[in-house]
Amino acid sequence: MHRRLRKLRGRLFGALLETTAFWAAMSAVALGAFSSAPGASSMQVSSATLQPPTSVAASSSCRLLHLGPQVVLTWTATTSAFADGYAVLRSTTSGSGYSQIATVAGQSTATYADTTPALSTTYFYVVKATKGSTWTSVASNEASATTPLLCL
Repeated sequence: MHRRLRKLRGRLFGALLETTAFWAAMSAVALGAFSSAPGASSMQVSSATLQPPTSVAASSSCRLLHLGPQVVLTWTATTSAFADGYAVLRSTTSGSGYSQIATVAGQSTATYADTTPALSTTYFYVVKATKGSTWTSVASNEASATTPLLCL
């Protein structure tokens, strides 16, 4: 009987050791997951601001071959090196009501020709720097131009 009891005790002790080893391994796995997290400095979010273009100016003229009026916009490119283009917005009301009429590719591009204005109309323009399709700067200064009465 003592032999059986010792044998049973040995099996129970072995099972206890296996269970202890199992839980020790599981704890190491769980702790390993936390110890491999990146440091806080690599998880910081950028707080950079996308700067708008400056010195926006507008001038109107008639296009060649009787194609109607146009307004040519020029500006000084944004100082934000990560910008990848511009959004051009137009309104017939100074200071409000702007609608986007075009996108211009390239951070160093600094001109756009609006070939869709009506005759004898004053337009107000602002330009925003862009990064992708979702990040835009605040609006630039407003520039205005009045198209000619007639284009012959």
